[in-house]
Order: sequence, then structure tokens, then C-alpha cells
Amino acid sequence: MPPVARATRLPWLAVLAAPCMLSCTLLVQFHDQPAGPDGGGGENDGGPPPSDGAPMDMTPPPGDAGPDTEMVDVAEVDTFAPCSGKQNGWYCGNNGLDDPLPDADLVYCDAGGIGSLTMCEAGCLHVVDPFPDSCNPCGGQANGDYCGRDLSGFNPDNADILIGCTGGQVGLQDACVHGCGSNGKMSACYP
Repeated sequence: MPPVARATRLPWLAVLAAPCMLSCTLLVQFHDQPAGPDGGGGENDGGPPPSDGAPMDMTPPPGDAGPDTEMVDVAEVDTFAPCSGKQNGWYCGNNGLDDPLPDADLVYCDAGGIGSLTMCEAGCLHVVDPFPDSCNPCGGQANGDYCGRDLSGFNPDNADILIGCTGGQVGLQDACVHGCGSNGKMSACYP
């Protein structure tokens, strides 16, 4: 008795082939070219080169880098390091940093790198040395003199600096050697 072919695998193959039959197409193009002396198309027929056993010359024509060669721009090394060599602390963007930043930026330098960066709405204030720089505390403040501790958002390390605000800008800053005091109506350095 001849072997019986089982059709159990055929549905499985049909399931795998169905997506391809629905989306795959086979395109064949025929171009009529006059036959060249070697029986193939003309010199530029796009067909394979005649096989005479000689190695193919793969040298690209002059001015052509070849199909696999591409000119690539090399990225420059990033040398931006505004805090390089600076002690840890707060600096306005243009206050002695190696690569100046915008005036309104307040930078915290941490181990030679930027630890944080704040964009100050009213600008950055170069506070008298040795105190840390801070965002301008006078933006939105009434004209007058204030102790640093009385100004919202002013660096707490600058609590004993007398700040004079005029038109939203700092007109006076004085480091109070004996501390700064406020009585609610006016602020001044202690004598």
C-alpha cells in the first residue's frame, strides 16, 4: 500500500503564507535592449559584467569617494566649563566664571561643575565679597532699605546685608559687620 500523505501540516503553512499573499507582490521588469557583442545588453545595460575570469576593477572614478565612503564632520570637544577652578558657591552668570553666562543666570558651582542654574526674573545681584551672589531681591519691592533676611528668596547667607531697593533694582548694598536690624518701618546696620 502506498504511503498516505497527511494534510495536517498544510493548514499551518497556509496560515503562515496568508499575510504574505495579501501584502506581497512580485514585480518583474523586462527591458528590451539590443544585444551587445558579448550577447548581453549594451555597455551600460546594468547587467552583470562579462565573466572573463579577470578581477573586477573596484577603483572609484576620480572625484568619487565610492559608495561606502562618507565624509563625516567630527564634533568638537565640549570645553564649556564655567565653574572650572571656582570654589563651591553661588555666582552670577557674568561674575568671574571662566565662560560667562547671561547676566540673569545664577549658577551654583559644585566641584568645578554646574550644580544648579537659576534664571533670575529681576536679574542677578553681584553681592559684596565674600557673600554669595543671589537673584535680585528688589523686583516687586517698595523703595526702601531692607535687611537681607527680610527679602523673600534672598540667599539666607546674606541675612546681614543691608539692601536699598529703588525702582525694583538694588541701589545700595552694605555688609553689616555687627548685623542688620529691622523694626518693621526701617532697616539699618547695627553700630
